[in-house]
Amino acid sequence: MTLNEFDSWFRARYRRTSSALTVTIMMIADFIGVMASFGIGFFIVKLYFIIFFEWKGINFKSFVTYWPYLPIFILLFIIMKMYPGISQAPAEEVRGITTASLLAHGSILVSRYIQYERIDSVFIAFIFSFIFSTLAIMLSGISCITLYRV
Repeated sequence: MTLNEFDSWFRARYRRTSSALTVTIMMIADFIGVMASFGIGFFIVKLYFIIFFEWKGINFKSFVTYWPYLPIFILLFIIMKMYPGISQAPAEEVRGITTASLLAHGSILVSRYIQYERIDSVFIAFIFSFIFSTLAIMLSGISCITLYRV
């Protein structure tokens, strides 16, 4: 049996067992979900400023400049074992996402408070971002996995 014959024989009998592609798609979905939660938080604070202060306040589009915080979220998701390659119970997944999101948002808020020594509109935007983060991350994960399977 030559190497080419072995390759076709092996592929015919055995499936690919690596979960690297699935984990990569899950990480991309989490990137999208975290950025969506940042956007929701900044949008809510901007709406507050539009209603009460006539368009003053933060720039809604500036949430994109906070992308360097994304690796913190992914690192915490890895620590919380959110990328095992196998399915978890829904309650465990929600618990892990919420805990990792709380730790990541908390570290962002503490670092901003230490740096600026005040609570500003971006600080409040990150609080709203945490409130909507679990929902945004789960919805982005569901949609990416659904698109991946199609």
